[in-house]
Amino acid sequence: MFSHMEDYQIIECDSEDLIKDTFKVMKQLHLHLDDSYVDLVQEMQRDKGYKLYACLTEKNECIGVVGFVFESRLSSGRIIYLDDLVIDEASRGLGVGSKLLDLVIENANQQNCDAILLDCGNHRTESHQFYLKKGFDNTALDFKMSLT
Repeated sequence: MFSHMEDYQIIECDSEDLIKDTFKVMKQLHLHLDDSYVDLVQEMQRDKGYKLYACLTEKNECIGVVGFVFESRLSSGRIIYLDDLVIDEASRGLGVGSKLLDLVIENANQQNCDAILLDCGNHRTESHQFYLKKGFDNTALDFKMSLT
C-alpha cells in the first residue's frame, strides 16, 4: 500500500500503454469514458498539446493523474488550463493531489504563465476546499450547453 510520498514517482504519459494505465483512475472523475479513452487522449496530445502525468506507486500502480494544456486567452493571458486532476479514491488524503498540483504550478512558472484556470463541478465540495486551500480563487460560474 502506498503510504509515504517517497514511495511514488510522477511520470509523463506519452505512450499508449502509459495512457491506458491511467484509465481506471481517470474514469473516477469522468464516468462516461470508454474504450476510446486512449485515442481521445492521443488526439488531445497531438492537437492541443495536452500533457498527462501519472503518480505511480513503487509497484507501478497509478494512484493519481493530472492533465493540462497551455493556452493564451484575451481574458487571462498565457495560462495553463487544468483539465483533469484525479486521485484514486483509496489514495486521497495522502498528499498525491498536492504533489500533482505542484507539478502543474512548476510548469506554469517555467512557461511564464499568468494563471492556472480550471472548472470544478458544483457537487465536488471537497475539491473546492482543496483548491481554495491551495490558493485558488472562485472567480466565475461555468455554463454549459449540451449539443448531443
